[in-house]
Amino acid sequence: MHVQLLELSDTIEKTALELLKNYQPVDLHTFRVSIRRIRSILKQMDNTRARRYRKVWGGFATVTNQARDWDVFMQWASRELAPDEFERFSQMTRERLSSSHEAVFEVLRSAHWQRHLREWRQLLTRSGDISPNETVQAISLELALTKARATLGRALSIGDDRSWHKFRIAVKDVRYLADALPGESLALIESCKKLQTVLGKWHDTVVQLSLLDELEGAALNEQLSAAIRTRQKRLLSQIRDMLSDDPYFYPEPVQ
Repeated sequence: MHVQLLELSDTIEKTALELLKNYQPVDLHTFRVSIRRIRSILKQMDNTRARRYRKVWGGFATVTNQARDWDVFMQWASRELAPDEFERFSQMTRERLSSSHEAVFEVLRSAHWQRHLREWRQLLTRSGDISPNETVQAISLELALTKARATLGRALSIGDDRSWHKFRIAVKDVRYLADALPGESLALIESCKKLQTVLGKWHDTVVQLSLLDELEGAALNEQLSAAIRTRQKRLLSQIRDMLSDDPYFYPEPVQ
């Protein structure tokens, strides 16, 4: 897994440079996923150093949240709206989209970012294989599955955005842990991937409704809001159907 940490670190540094040179949403996505994978590995190591680095990586990822949310929203709106409508929407959102991208540029140019990369590289070089062994990984995966099942039980029972969001995060944890464990079931990984895709699209609708609230009221907002809510209901129905015969995420009883 040490090799994986090195590869992920290389990917993060490469995409950071690409973002600064010519911002592309796909590069930001790669950047964020690589950070999540590093944090998933660090989560398995119960020591102060791992927790500190996990927190720092998480802080950098958080700075990119707004940019990612606006990127996805604009891509969806470009497909949903007629060209003239999308042009009006782009004018309404231009300032927020630009400021979200600028926040990414600012952090990637910062001394804090450069210092973190140096320290992280030194840690990987100096410490050898700092990643957990396979036994720890297997235990972590089983605990993550147990948590995901309990989280799903609450989501099915309560049914609000918060509980479904927690299940989405729990599925991510299972996916990244399973990916990193040699010989782990490909069927489990595939199940996670499918769920992640639909849960991610559902979560986008929740975020997009929130972003619309930031904009000045307009008929176009109402049109988008109605389309987003319709999509949200369809995606939740799809998620429930997928889970009805999923062999891995049967919910534990709600406490």
